[in-house]
Amino acid sequence: MKILLCFCLIICHLFGAWVMFSDGEDTYIYNNTNGDIYIRYRKNGKNYEDVFVKMPSGVIPKNLDSNINKKEFNGYNYENNSNPSNDDLLNKLQDIQNSTLNKVLE
Repeated sequence: MKILLCFCLIICHLFGAWVMFSDGEDTYIYNNTNGDIYIRYRKNGKNYEDVFVKMPSGVIPKNLDSNINKKEFNGYNYENNSNPSNDDLLNKLQDIQNSTLNKVLE
């Protein structure tokens, strides 16, 4: 029994770095230790003939666009997000939520 437990621990340690996931269409294998990604390549539509092919690591841009305003990203200004009308609306919604919760708990 101890030998089986040691064998299982060794196997988990050796293959624990690999994670398999799917996005609905393709299946991927990801290595947590070095970041390699393999994608399933389908041959003739049969599962047992499929192979996993290593994806290229991609290109890292040398100079990023310095015109990007980090404080305002995707049209949302993170500094001026406290609007009095938004605060009032948030308070009203919290009051409604608390009142419905109290009615349910009673």
